[in-house]
Amino acid sequence: MAIDNIIQVKNILYVFISFLALLSIGCHRKDSPQQEPKVRLVATDRALEFDIDPRTYPHSDCVFAHHTGTGERYLVYLNEQLNRIQFYLIDSLRLSHTIELQQKGPHGVGLVIGYYVQTPDSVFVTSKGRKQIFLVNRKGELISTWDYSRYLTRSGMSVSATYSIPTHPLVIMGHEVYMDNFPEGNWNLLNQDNMKDFPIMMKLNMETG
Repeated sequence: MAIDNIIQVKNILYVFISFLALLSIGCHRKDSPQQEPKVRLVATDRALEFDIDPRTYPHSDCVFAHHTGTGERYLVYLNEQLNRIQFYLIDSLRLSHTIELQQKGPHGVGLVIGYYVQTPDSVFVTSKGRKQIFLVNRKGELISTWDYSRYLTRSGMSVSATYSIPTHPLVIMGHEVYMDNFPEGNWNLLNQDNMKDFPIMMKLNMETG
């Protein structure tokens, strides 16, 4: 069956709780300074249905839930075919807005693979094969770029491009970005000593680069 037909048949995007695990997390305060905060997942059979347009393919490898400080709850969906990020309001099950991302030009960010939503107007983007992190606003305008292509580990090894996806998203803390770190090249050529000395995470300071 052609992709167009699939989209016509499946004009409702079913987003199950597996995509929205963050919505089901209950957080408990520490009982004492020595105890770690307890986090618990609550199982539910609830499913959310969002109407989508014919240009939205009903599958994405990058879906996040985002809550704002003012109470808005979003399902954020990467439409890879059109290089755009779509924000759906969870409470009304409606499309709120779309960030159209250019691949080339003054606001170009390449082919988007992942992202991290700081606010609906401040989104960090990671792109295929590019050792860069881009910051765009709600209009898709490029605000800042950070390049880590020259980064080498202490043993002199280079790193591969990282992608902010649900299994290993970017972590933003203050002015620092934490990201997963993977060796570049053929991993079969690496020995145990190489892997032992390779850091599993990289930290980037957004103020100093």
